[in-house]
Amino acid sequence: MQLWLEHLVYCSSGGTGESRLFVRKEGEWRFPALAPAEAQAYLNELVDGYLLGMSQPLLLLPESGGAWLKACYDAEKDVILMDEETQQKARSKFLQTYEGNMVVSGEGADIWYQRLWRSLEPAHYEEIIAQTQRYLLPLYRYHRSTQI
Repeated sequence: MQLWLEHLVYCSSGGTGESRLFVRKEGEWRFPALAPAEAQAYLNELVDGYLLGMSQPLLLLPESGGAWLKACYDAEKDVILMDEETQQKARSKFLQTYEGNMVVSGEGADIWYQRLWRSLEPAHYEEIIAQTQRYLLPLYRYHRSTQI
């Protein structure tokens, strides 16, 4: 997320280059140059979300929501697949990341999320997915990665 924010600031101020981050497991993350107005619009959306989050809980779970998005976002067609089979797989990926396992604790183990809800209700899940689409989808839409 930090690279995406820095990239938006760079592009909105007139930068025309690509932003890259090399990561151990995934190779690299790259974002192509965006038009200044487009970058500013995405940046404004994130700032609005930040301000909203300062006055009420923002149900944005980047790891669990990201797992959901990876499972149902078709990058070639630039659509979220909403068919039942794909959504079941995406929900399963979400829950695996949220709940964790015996080796890795899930995102749901975070004490701050536990203060918001004791158990993940359908309304919470729907709100998390809505926030994922609002804030993380642009990041996945422009993300270009290569394996090293």
